[in-house]
Amino acid sequence: MQDFTQQFPSIIFGMKPDFNPHVTLATRDIPEGKLFEAKAHFEANHPFNETFTTKGLTAFRLVKGWWEPL
Repeated sequence: MQDFTQQFPSIIFGMKPDFNPHVTLATRDIPEGKLFEAKAHFEANHPFNETFTTKGLTAFRLVKGWWEPL
C-alpha cells in the first residue's frame, strides 16, 4: 500500500485502511461495434500513462449478478 501511495499520490484521498487498488474496465455503455471508436476517443482526449508493479493479476466476469474470476 505504501508503494502504491508513493507511485499514485494524486488518486489517494479519503482512503480506507482496507483499500484494494484495482482497475475496472467496463464496456456495457458502449454500443456494439463502437469499442474501437470509443478507445480512439479516450486515447486522444483522456490520455493515461502510468506504470506499476504487481505480484498478480485477476480478471473477473459478471455472471448472474456475481463477479467470478476467469
